[in-house]
Amino acid sequence: MRGLLQRDWYINRIHWWFIVASFTLIISIALISEGPFAISLFGAPLMGLFFIVNTFAIDEKANWQQFANILPITRELYVKSRYVMSFRINTITHISTFCIAFLLNLMEKELSLFLLISATSVSYGVFIFIFVFYLPVVINKSTQFAQWILIIVLLIISASVLPLLLLLIVAETVPSIFVFLTVPVIALLLFYISYRICVYKYNKKDL
Repeated sequence: MRGLLQRDWYINRIHWWFIVASFTLIISIALISEGPFAISLFGAPLMGLFFIVNTFAIDEKANWQQFANILPITRELYVKSRYVMSFRINTITHISTFCIAFLLNLMEKELSLFLLISATSVSYGVFIFIFVFYLPVVINKSTQFAQWILIIVLLIISASVLPLLLLLIVAETVPSIFVFLTVPVIALLLFYISYRICVYKYNKKDL
């Protein structure tokens, strides 16, 4: 497992500069933005999503799945490594951006801690929800087919969840914070179910 995850970082080394540059740009925009800069920071997890999508694209181009099938690793371990990679990157990017947003918000006082935690919880759950659909398709089908799934899910989210996050900023009364904390909990439950289904499908797949 550790070797598979290290491989993912290694093959993406030439794209690190893009991820770092994009992250820096997002922070810069957040600092000069006239709106709530803390929320704009949460575009950073998109860079993590790019890392994951790019990893699968490189794997497919190099026929990595076929090669991995002859290595002394089980198919379940291969699928698990893909899910662990996605989970770790999404968690790290959200924790990092929350910490940066929290520190910057201490200076500007634009958002309350409640709104910051609520937005982070929803954003984290949304990205996990994306992987619920994306990972089984990209592992068992192809990156091209999975890209359409990714686009459709992102469009649905953009049309529904993101406006709700913006309403949180101006809302006079908002639900309890526990309501927002249930979003990542439900998403992680679906994430695990997605993993079990993906393992079942992948074990039956001809490589």
